[in-house]
Amino acid sequence: MRYSRGFVPLFFKLEISIIILLINIIIHHLLFLASTIVTQVLISTFTAILMAMIIVDALRWWYGQGWLWFARNFFVTKNQEIANFFSFKDLSKTLFSPFRQDASNVQNAPFNIKLQTMGMNLVSRFFGFFIRTGLLLTGLIVMLFSTIFGFIANIGWPFVPVAPLIGLLFLALGVGGS
Repeated sequence: MRYSRGFVPLFFKLEISIIILLINIIIHHLLFLASTIVTQVLISTFTAILMAMIIVDALRWWYGQGWLWFARNFFVTKNQEIANFFSFKDLSKTLFSPFRQDASNVQNAPFNIKLQTMGMNLVSRFFGFFIRTGLLLTGLIVMLFSTIFGFIANIGWPFVPVAPLIGLLFLALGVGGS
C-alpha cells in the first residue's frame, strides 16, 4: 500500500504525539526533580550556616558576657538577695533592742518593781541580742556557702559547653559504665 506525499497515516501521528508527550513529561519531571534537589541543597546549606552562626554566637556569649553575668549574679546579686532576706541592715540596727520589743516602762512604782522590770528588760535585751546574732551568723554562713558555690560554678563555667563531648568521650572509652 502506497501513501501519497502529503498523507501521513493516523497511526504514525498518534505515535509521534505520544512520544512527544512522554518526552515532555520526562523533561518536566527532571526539571522538577532538579529544582527540588537544588531547593533541598539550598535549605540544607542555609540551615547549616544558620546553626553555625547560632553556635558561634552562643559560644561568644558564653565565654564573654555570659561569664561576666554569671560571676556578677553569684558574687554581687545573690549576696545582696541573701542580705535582704536575712535583713542584715535591720538586724544590726536593732541588735540590742528587746526581744519582740517586749520591754516594760514603769514610772511611779516601788523600787523592787522597778528593779524587777529593769531585770526583765535586760533579759529581753540579751535574748534579743542572741536571737539577732544567731540570725546574722546564719545569714553569713549562707552567704559563705553561696560564695563558695559561686567560685566552684565559676571555675566550671567554661567546661559546660563541652560537657556533652566529654560525656561522649567517656562513653566511648567505657569510663563509669557498669
